[in-house]
Amino acid sequence: MTTRYDQVRYPSPARRSTYPGSFAAPAALLGFESPPLRRARVLEIGCGEAGNLLAMAVALPEAEFHGMDLAETAIAIGQADADALGLANIRLHAADILTYEPQGEFDYIIAHGVYAWVPEPVRQGVMRLIGRALAPGGLALVSYNVSPGCLVRGMVGESLHELLAGTGPDDRVAALPAAQALLKSEWADPDLLQAACLFELERMHARPPEVVFHDELGDIYAPQSIKEVAAGAKQNGLAYVCDASIDLLAALLNPTDAQRARLERAGGDWVRYERLDDIALLRQFRQSLFVRAERPLKASAPEANLDSLFIAAAVTVDPADAEGVRVCRTTAGASFRTNDPALCALLERLNAAYPQALATASLDLDERLKRSVLRLLTAGLIELSTVSYPMVRHAGERPLASPLARLQASRGDTQVSTLAHAAALLDTDDARQLLLLLDGTRTADEIAASLGTELASVQDGLDTAGRLGLLQA
Repeated sequence: MTTRYDQVRYPSPARRSTYPGSFAAPAALLGFESPPLRRARVLEIGCGEAGNLLAMAVALPEAEFHGMDLAETAIAIGQADADALGLANIRLHAADILTYEPQGEFDYIIAHGVYAWVPEPVRQGVMRLIGRALAPGGLALVSYNVSPGCLVRGMVGESLHELLAGTGPDDRVAALPAAQALLKSEWADPDLLQAACLFELERMHARPPEVVFHDELGDIYAPQSIKEVAAGAKQNGLAYVCDASIDLLAALLNPTDAQRARLERAGGDWVRYERLDDIALLRQFRQSLFVRAERPLKASAPEANLDSLFIAAAVTVDPADAEGVRVCRTTAGASFRTNDPALCALLERLNAAYPQALATASLDLDERLKRSVLRLLTAGLIELSTVSYPMVRHAGERPLASPLARLQASRGDTQVSTLAHAAALLDTDDARQLLLLLDGTRTADEIAASLGTELASVQDGLDTAGRLGLLQA
C-alpha cells in the first residue's frame, strides 16, 4: 500500500519533547516514577524514518527500541540507517496501527504527530494499542493538535487545499509557496479573522513545504480536545497524568489569579481545568501523558521530587548593575532580572554545562532556590529531565562525534541528531566537513591539517560541537 509518506518524505529528526527522559520529567515532578531508561523497552507508533528512535538507540545501547509505521518507504530508510550504524537494539516494522501486534510490553510508548491526522477508527486503534502494550509501570505520550486553538490553522489549510486541487504530490509541494503568496495577497487588507489567518500563514511559511504537505494539507486534520483524548484513553484502561510540557503545570506549581479561577471553576477536575485553560489561551498543541488506570494517581510535593531529577539551562548572566541587579538572557531571546546571587551562580553553572543536564541533588539547592527553579521551569527557562545525556561538553584528545550525526552529515542532511536528543543545524560546508572528521582517530592538529585550516578554527568548531551535544567520550 502506497501512502502519502511514501510519495513525499517527512522529516523525522530527534525531538527532545519525545525523548522519554524529557517527557517523563513532569510526571516525575508530581511523584510518578517511570522505569529506568537505560534498559527500557520503547515503542514509537508512526515512527516514520525512525530518526527519533535511531538517536535513542545510539545513545542507549542497552535499551530496546521498536518502531512501526504504515509507510514502507520510510521504514526501509530507517532500517538502512540502523544497518549502516550496526545497531542491534532497534526493530522497525511496516505495519498498520489497526493490525499491528506488539512484541511484548513497553516501558515507554510514543505516538507523536499521529492522533490528530488519522480517521477516528485509527485514533481508537492508537489507544487500544497503547492499552495493550503499555507495561504496568510504563508511561505513554500522545501528542495532537488542540481544538479550538487550531481551527484557524485548519481554515488556512483548507484554503490551500482548494488552491492546489488537482495537483500531484510533487507538484503540490513545488506549488505551495506560490499558493501561500496568493493567499497573503488576498488577505492584504484583513479584518480580524483574516489577520488571524495571515498569522498562521506566516508561521506555516517558516516550515519546510514537505512538512506543510503532511500537516495542513494532509487527508485528515482533526484537532482534538483534552476531554476527548482522555476519554478515549479511559476506554482502554489508561489514566491521564499531565502534559509533557512543564509550563502546563504552572497552575499546580505557581498559579496566576486567572489559573486559580479556572481551577475553582473546574471543581477539582484536572482534565476539565486543562480544557478551560486551552479555551482561554487558544492552545494549539498538547503532549498528553498516560499510565495504566490501575496505577495510583496521587501526586506528591514537587519540591521534594526535584532532588531526583536533572536540570539544564542555556542562560547567560550579565554583570550586575549599580544596584546589584543582573539580567539573565536565554538563547531564545527571553530575559529576566534578578538580584539573587545564588540563583545567578546556579544559572552560570548550568549554562557552562549546557546542553548537559546536571543532577539537582548535586547542586545543593535550598528550599528558596528550589522554588526559584520551579518558577523558571514553568516559565520555560530551565529544562527538566529524568536522566543526563551520554555526551561530553569538551572534546578529548581525539574528538569523537555521534555516529548518527556523522552518517546524516555524510549524506548532506542540513539537520543532524545530537546526543542530547535534539536536532542541530549544519548550515555550512565547513561545519559538515569538520563533523565528518570527528571519528575518534584524529587529534585536533591532524583535523586542522586535513581541513587545511588553522588549529584555532578547529578548536572553535569543537567548542560549538560540544555546545550542540554532538560529542561523546
